[in-house]
Amino acid sequence: MSGLLQIMIRLCAAFSALFLFSCTVKEDRGGCPCHLVLDMSMVLDTETTHPSLWNDGLKLSILTQGSFAAGSDYKYGEVPLELEYSVSRGEATVFAVMGVERGQVSGSRYMLPEGADPDPLFAFSRSVDCSGEEALVTLGMFKQFARVTVLGLDSLDTRLVVAAPFAGLDLTTCSALPGKLRFPLEKDEDGAYRFRLPRQGDDSVSILMYEADGQPEGSLPLGKYLKEAGYDWGAESLTDLSVTIDRMSVSVSISIEGWNNSFESPITI
Repeated sequence: MSGLLQIMIRLCAAFSALFLFSCTVKEDRGGCPCHLVLDMSMVLDTETTHPSLWNDGLKLSILTQGSFAAGSDYKYGEVPLELEYSVSRGEATVFAVMGVERGQVSGSRYMLPEGADPDPLFAFSRSVDCSGEEALVTLGMFKQFARVTVLGLDSLDTRLVVAAPFAGLDLTTCSALPGKLRFPLEKDEDGAYRFRLPRQGDDSVSILMYEADGQPEGSLPLGKYLKEAGYDWGAESLTDLSVTIDRMSVSVSISIEGWNNSFESPITI
């Protein structure tokens, strides 16, 4: 009888183990959070993001189901190689911005005030599948402005102002937001005008010319020339460019960084 009892005890233990195992396998983990890991190594690469861009720090945010889930502001030297978050299952949006000096960040929007010189803005945005137990994202900051050099206008006794209908950035998509972009240009010692031009949503940007008494003298449809030259405002990182105005031949030439040739077009001033 004792032997039979031992067999029954062993069978009960085996069935119990099998039952527990089957419950573990079939357990619904849909309600468990996703372990989201952010690889920050590229952001910390000083060749990509120079320490000078960290004046106002790095602003990092995570959205899940359209609502703020996590994030923080980081100063230079405070960011670890990896950041870890627990977020709800589903689609998440990770976005970050740095280089903010004169503009303002509110939620997922960045706006530059009218009259302010554009910031050296770098941003990152990714939609992440967090439906599993773990997700990994490598952040890399991308240039949201073009450095523009304008040559050939040094002999003009006029005041130059850049004007455009886009002055902001949707940080969740890195796309241009409508706003009144307007700022004056200052001539460098070599006679060139150098400025940062934020990401634009169309070809409306222009350089307005004013006489000493403030009367309008003319304008240069810079956006039109850039469109004809094939400049890509939708690029992940915007490239720099040089614009040369030849008043003798009444033409403009545009050289885009990385291109081997330049674009030329007749102009009317």
